Amino acid sequence: MDQVDPVDKLLRRQIKLFEHAHRTPIELKGFGLAMKQEGIDKSKLYCNPDFLLLPLRECPHLSKLRPEQLSVLTAYYFARAYSEIATSESVALRYNMEASAAVFPLYSDNYMVLFHETAEEFDHIITFRNVCQALLGRGDVIGGDFFPHLKAVPAMLERYRGKLCANGFGAMYLLMRYILNLALKQLEGFMTAGLDEKVASPLALQIVAGHAEDEARHLTTSLELGLGLFRRATPRSRELISGAMRITMYSMIDKRFSGDAAATWNFETGLGVLQRALQHPEFADFPLRAEELRGLWASEGIAIPASAEFERSRRWIAGQLHRLAESMELALTPQGEAFERYLACARGTSSSSEDTARRA
Repeated sequence: MDQVDPVDKLLRRQIKLFEHAHRTPIELKGFGLAMKQEGIDKSKLYCNPDFLLLPLRECPHLSKLRPEQLSVLTAYYFARAYSEIATSESVALRYNMEASAAVFPLYSDNYMVLFHETAEEFDHIITFRNVCQALLGRGDVIGGDFFPHLKAVPAMLERYRGKLCANGFGAMYLLMRYILNLALKQLEGFMTAGLDEKVASPLALQIVAGHAEDEARHLTTSLELGLGLFRRATPRSRELISGAMRITMYSMIDKRFSGDAAATWNFETGLGVLQRALQHPEFADFPLRAEELRGLWASEGIAIPASAEFERSRRWIAGQLHRLAESMELALTPQGEAFERYLACARGTSSSSEDTARRA
């Protein structure tokens, strides 16, 4: 009996899932347009404030934020998240099609899997641009100039393009896309966790849920098709891909798993959002700038709390990275405290006593 090719089996399943999902229209545009019309609803929260890694209870100034100010702060965080997600998806618009064309016959069923996902990305980007217009007052905050770290993936793909076989190029792109998917899923998938629906923006929750439905399929495509093409690639291509993935994973671990919450990418993101929110008219009477607050926290020994939601997000992403490394048979060399913490999170054994708070 002929053995079914695992890549073909995966793609047939993804086609069926796409067709099932789209029997009823599920575009996000309507939610984005509704939010654009509504603007910031200052009676609602757009994400869980505890996810921002800011000392909202410990800091004497932030602890006095009015509900309207807290609403603006969470709205800005929500918009910043989807601005980054839209930027990441803009990369996919180009490379989905290039990777698919490199591996599959044009307009074959297999080719159409990434074609369909690209069509969904257009819907997402239009929606998220409307989110930014609604909450920030401008839509032109999407692109690599606003998120320079996202320029690294296209740069790496172009650097390796002529060195990889066709399956290798597709594999490198999809596995890099998977890493980006994980980073954004850590953000989107947990930023509304623990938020009481009574105080949450209904439109924000609908956008999160609607996008998550599409991205669940995209995440599967990134990982399983990426691994399938990786196994089909030439030995030299697999060697090059493995080296690039090690570098990428080490970088992610270093930026997201420090035991000092104030040294993580996530804290810097929250602080950047606070800095922007302080320019909103709702904060006209706020006495300090973001950097002055940071200095105050350091001088007064005010702890940066790592919330339960944030720690759950770290355990989740650590587990996914560990799974990827095992699937690719990547040997990652332990190096430093952040790596040890990543391993602890992947095993679900991070110390709760260490998870409570970190110094600024």
